[in-house]
Amino acid sequence: GFVQLFNGISLHGNLVCSFPFQRMTAENTVLALSEHWQQFGIPSYAQFDNSTVFTGPRHPDTVGQVIRLCWSLGVTPVFVPPRETGFQANIERYNGQWQRSVWKRFRFKNYPAVVTQSDIYVEAHRDKHWASIEAVNNRNNKCKRKRHTAQQKICTLTHRFRLHMTHYPVNPVNLVNKIGNNLFCLSSLLFS
Repeated sequence: GFVQLFNGISLHGNLVCSFPFQRMTAENTVLALSEHWQQFGIPSYAQFDNSTVFTGPRHPDTVGQVIRLCWSLGVTPVFVPPRETGFQANIERYNGQWQRSVWKRFRFKNYPAVVTQSDIYVEAHRDKHWASIEAVNNRNNKCKRKRHTAQQKICTLTHRFRLHMTHYPVNPVNLVNKIGNNLFCLSSLLFS
């Protein structure tokens, strides 16, 4: 079968996330982002590649669910120019690390085994880089910007999406009054 991978990394601090999906959709991407941002804070900017999962349908005057989530939380979505590799260097480096350390290193019998190994790798990566992750968060907390309404908005959004996506439960309690890393880069990959 196929596995689609949704990876993210903060521009400063090396805070990573990886979400393997059997089928990556805007709905489960929104839930994954919500889950990650609940735990680590909402960034000021989110940089995406040009996948339609992120951009939404290619119709005039339409905005996708991921962009609506960003806007509703005060996150500025940024899209990289096509065929401009420099803008995505950080996330592409992490994509390569994940492929070498997870996908190419192990044989997987099923989808849950991929998720388990990916989670182990992400935790190990975070442990290795925790000092730099904390340094960035401490620096950001010195210039706190309160986002009281963000918590209410994400609770409403996650409740709405939860009705459709029960395999990614999101706990909207204690979301964010902290600011995460300022720029978070996101990318999607397909493995077979």
